[in-house]
Amino acid sequence: VTDKERSLLIDELSKALYLLATITADSAGKAKMLKEALSVREKTVLVTDAIQPHSWNQGVMRNYLALIKAELAKIEPSPGEKRRLLQEAASNMEDCLGLCRQWAATVPGSSQRLSLYSEWHGDVLLQLYHTTSEPGAAESAVKAYRDAVEYLIAAGHDGSIPAIRWKMAK
Repeated sequence: VTDKERSLLIDELSKALYLLATITADSAGKAKMLKEALSVREKTVLVTDAIQPHSWNQGVMRNYLALIKAELAKIEPSPGEKRRLLQEAASNMEDCLGLCRQWAATVPGSSQRLSLYSEWHGDVLLQLYHTTSEPGAAESAVKAYRDAVEYLIAAGHDGSIPAIRWKMAK
């Protein structure tokens, strides 16, 4: 098994743990799966940076890292820890988008993916706003949602635009 194949397997394991955790009702089981997914994803980011230092995948790995942290924040009882997780998730999403934008011209369907990443970025920022009541988080969420709409327009996929605009209106 090559390093790249190993990285892909670890990536899939982290995604599977994350997705399973999102549908798990048992909070203890959910927390355990998310913590394991986080540990695996942090390693995946490091491996991807080492073996694919100039690639779209660097951004994708940070996207999933952010989603795991945001999901962990939903079940975190400590307000300070919840805030930290969400701030890190927002920062990871910003890194994701910055890295993916660099490679967008080389990745088929990148506008659609960037739209999804931007929408998720807005979701994380909105979650941060609900946790901290900081107006800057809400303003940044609206900007992320606007970016998502622009990417959808660029991709010619305007069917999801009303749902994103609804998020902006709330």
